[in-house]
Amino acid sequence: MFKKVAVLALSGILLLSYGKTAIHASADTILGPEVTKYISSRGNTVSVGVYDGNTGKTYTYNPSKTYYTQSVVKMSMLADVLYQKIPITSYENTLLTRMIENSNNSAASTIWRQLGSDKKVQTFFQKVGMNHTIAGTGGWWGHTTTTVGDQLTLAKYFAYQNTLLTNGQRAYGLNLMRHVETDQRWGTGYGIPSGVSVALKNGWVTSNPPSKLFVNSVGYISGQGKSYVIAVLTTNNKSLAYGIDTINKISSLVWKEVPSTFPTIGYVDAPGNSATIQGQSVVKGWFLDKSGVAKIDVLVDGTVAGQAVLGDARADVQKAYPQYNNGKAGFHFPLNTTKYSEGKHTITIRETGKNGHVTTLSGKNITIDNVKGYVDNPKSGTTLMGTKNVSGWCLDVNGVSKIDVLIDGAVSGQAVYGDARADVLKAFPQYNNGKAGFHFPLDTTNYSNGKHTITIRETGKNGHVNTLSSITVTFKH
Repeated sequence: MFKKVAVLALSGILLLSYGKTAIHASADTILGPEVTKYISSRGNTVSVGVYDGNTGKTYTYNPSKTYYTQSVVKMSMLADVLYQKIPITSYENTLLTRMIENSNNSAASTIWRQLGSDKKVQTFFQKVGMNHTIAGTGGWWGHTTTTVGDQLTLAKYFAYQNTLLTNGQRAYGLNLMRHVETDQRWGTGYGIPSGVSVALKNGWVTSNPPSKLFVNSVGYISGQGKSYVIAVLTTNNKSLAYGIDTINKISSLVWKEVPSTFPTIGYVDAPGNSATIQGQSVVKGWFLDKSGVAKIDVLVDGTVAGQAVLGDARADVQKAYPQYNNGKAGFHFPLNTTKYSEGKHTITIRETGKNGHVTTLSGKNITIDNVKGYVDNPKSGTTLMGTKNVSGWCLDVNGVSKIDVLIDGAVSGQAVYGDARADVLKAFPQYNNGKAGFHFPLDTTNYSNGKHTITIRETGKNGHVNTLSSITVTFKH
């Protein structure tokens, strides 16, 4: 072990000087004095990297040191298989499962050859930004050299949404890493409370001299308001157990020091995006805010329609997010769609926390469809002579006030509304209107010969005007 010479605090960076070796560690919370003090008390060489997904901050200790990956490179191999979209057949799934869950070296060697060995794997490292990682040659994949920074880079592709791996590929990989066999659940998953998600891959050798006895662990931890990726690489270990103990303790300390962050989150259950709604439509969902929800505004096309009722019981939300301790996170709002025009609109939910912070969810695009109608006669494209009946039907949840018949954009007259239409009632029982028919005697002799456009325009009892349809016909005298 190098002799300790000095400890200097420089602008928030802790610089530990050991002979000619400079070891840098963030003096911020996650790799603070307790972690660095513990590392300096050990007789091995250690590098640590932590990426806090809640804050986007990265913390490192001794980041420039390179190490043999040993079996942690298997996580990179898994990512490469998924990136290349190699079909996950039953055989391939068995290989990947054995490689990750059991850390089987024979399976890893087969995968390494499938990937094209060191030269092709090196291309993948460069593709994903692992610029300080060099693939092992001659089939010695465990002799790939790396840094904690590069291992964080790789692990983040599994932990967080990105363009390299699909969400399905990420879920597949994380599932394997969450089910490593029992005797390999040491390392970066150590000291983590029950119920917190741990996905990890360890790497080690057991028979090398201390200078080549590498013990490594890379993991993704998520739960209780924490979400972080951690990599711990070690060498100069007195034994495998000594390296494992070092990583276990660091993992426990980092878990305690990573701050819990409870972002304000919410979701709109109904209406769904692109939904068609009518009449009184319930907007409902849930919101979680650690400071407490002060109010939830429902906006239609950017204008507040009203405030939602808070406190609906949501056992499902409580089960999914127990750290918020809120089983009544639901809300609902009765939206009167008849106040709005027919067609497309956007519903937006805006929450104000008791701390005054405002959170707005992505808008839902919906279509309001309170009015339906159809012109049965005449048919478009027909030729009309003399007086012909224009007939059809119209439904409006507000009730129909009048129906105008227009010829070439000018009102010709008002149709008689209230004709019995049992077929319409059967097709649209929700309107409860069996007399939705209309008719209008159109005297074509009042118009010139040739093509004309007949348009039906309905006015609802709420005052909204809706154009049902237009047809083109020919008048001939």
